[in-house]
Amino acid sequence: PVGDKTFDIFTNDFETTFFPFDVKATARDQLTKLRQKSVKKPDGTYDDGFQTYISNFQNLTARAGTTDPITLVDQFSLGLDPQLVTMVLSMATIPTTIDKWIDQFKVFHTQKMRIEAIKGRHHAPSHLTPRTPTHDPNTMDVDAVTLTKLTPAERARCICENRCFRCRKEGH
Repeated sequence: PVGDKTFDIFTNDFETTFFPFDVKATARDQLTKLRQKSVKKPDGTYDDGFQTYISNFQNLTARAGTTDPITLVDQFSLGLDPQLVTMVLSMATIPTTIDKWIDQFKVFHTQKMRIEAIKGRHHAPSHLTPRTPTHDPNTMDVDAVTLTKLTPAERARCICENRCFRCRKEGH
């Protein structure tokens, strides 16, 4: 009995020292400011903060004592990626509980991540990529040559001497 009393005193002192005076009001205030944030990880990649947002939302609503389904859904959707919110609100049947909202957001979030991964993997086809012309000093300007019809003798000479039928030069 005395030990229980001592623990109760310790718990009370601990809570008054390290917790806000009004835990519920503080949690409600933090809920209004909660947003999904992208964070750069040590490996240089980015975490879009989706899972962190859900965890923080669930912890804060528990501390705030918020149980009204409409309030939970409204507050949950306010801090999320607007594109995901639009996807859920565009459904034929909109979820009615916070658990169903979270489940649907997870589905749409996964789809969005897959789409972004696919877009990141694909590059424009090479025939659509503009090429910068490079000039080879050894190329022949075929447009500069005026063509005249070969006589049978010229044709035979070109064949024998391995000359071009167009410019009459050797080597190509």
